Amino acid sequence: MCAMDDCEPEPEKYSPLTPLQTRIFLAIWIANMASNIGSLIQSVGEKVQMTQLTSSTLLVALIETGTTLPILVLGLAAGAIADIVDRRRWLIATQVFMMLVAAGMSLLTFQRLVTPAILIAMAMLIGIGSSLSMPAFQAIVPEILPKKDLSAGVSLNSAGYNISRALGPALGGYIVQWAGPAWAFLLNAVSFLAVVLVL
Repeated sequence: MCAMDDCEPEPEKYSPLTPLQTRIFLAIWIANMASNIGSLIQSVGEKVQMTQLTSSTLLVALIETGTTLPILVLGLAAGAIADIVDRRRWLIATQVFMMLVAAGMSLLTFQRLVTPAILIAMAMLIGIGSSLSMPAFQAIVPEILPKKDLSAGVSLNSAGYNISRALGPALGGYIVQWAGPAWAFLLNAVSFLAVVLVL
């Protein structure tokens, strides 16, 4: 037994899941994961829809280009915008924008009005919204977590995205097979609504 002054305090036990005890982080983490799953479901729907519209492999490939090209073009500008605007309002605006695009794509698909050009254009609009919102999402983590939880919070965000990447395409394939691409687009619109409500 040691004297009171000689005893060293026991190190504080820390779990990598500690950030999930912060309610707002947990809510945003779940909503963001749902939104990522919705986006990946939509990605499957877009490619299946394009193969139903045309046999051109180029047009099918352009779907992915339309989604990812805005990230390359707008990445730096989006980061600068995230530093100068109210991030919460900016995120709400970008999520509502993507929700409306996904809902519009669903409606056009239900009405059988989608053409390859419309599909690529709408995939690009989703890509623009995503590229504009990503830096703001990454920047809010330090605002909602204490400094000691930051590294675990970043790791949880990465884990959430990887979980989404595992679940999204599988769910997308199932939904498109049994219900069709229009329902995949509609589910993506609902997933954006979840993020808006949390924000």
